[in-house]
Amino acid sequence: QVHARRRRVRRPPPQPERERAQHRAMGKFLKPGRVVVILQGRQAGKKAVIVKVFDDGSKARPFGHCLVAGVDRPPMKVTKRMSKKKVARRMHIKPFVRYVNYNHI
Repeated sequence: QVHARRRRVRRPPPQPERERAQHRAMGKFLKPGRVVVILQGRQAGKKAVIVKVFDDGSKARPFGHCLVAGVDRPPMKVTKRMSKKKVARRMHIKPFVRYVNYNHI
């Protein structure tokens, strides 16, 4: 009988824990001016711009978060027949400014 020889798989030598942690660290890509989509909460699905980042958190919010600003309600369509008062009302843009957890953007 001929037995099939098992090949040995060569693995790289184990790395110290510190080096492995650095390798897995995610790059910082949430910067001021970056456009993001909010995934959770009242403004879910809305686009926003990052104004300020808090990577290490703060006393009130002990997690990574950022201050974002966006458009909550865009202007509506306007036609010639509408009165000036109605046009002024429909042209109104409702903005939002809020702190958002990094997990929710």
